[in-house]
Amino acid sequence: MSIIYVVTSGCYSDYGIEAVFDSRDKAVAYIGGEPTGDRRIEEYALNDGADERQQGLTFYEVTMDLNGNVTRIHARQKDFGELTDYRDGYIGRPAYSRNPPWFRADAWARDEHHAIKIANEKRIVALANENR
Repeated sequence: MSIIYVVTSGCYSDYGIEAVFDSRDKAVAYIGGEPTGDRRIEEYALNDGADERQQGLTFYEVTMDLNGNVTRIHARQKDFGELTDYRDGYIGRPAYSRNPPWFRADAWARDEHHAIKIANEKRIVALANENR
């Protein structure tokens, strides 16, 4: 996936795009150094989701208990731009509920089995990080 670097300035009604570059170095050179004040360099993925779809992958949402048992799996069939709420994996712990904790992750995968494998790998990392 390619990244573009957008030089912006201002805020609210004064917000505007000044220039777009294919490298951060070019964006920094354009503004004459690192961003300061209201001039920013924003990073955006170019054609976000297009590479994955062209490879025949599907976007899955996987929910499982902390032991890795799948409680829900859902293939999302949306436009590329609507897949902005991608979750790399997190543990949910209900504060005011008797429901047990769960793990939720999103994954680009070949099929459900592949999505579950990816989610399980993310679950293991999340649990390890939580116990540090």
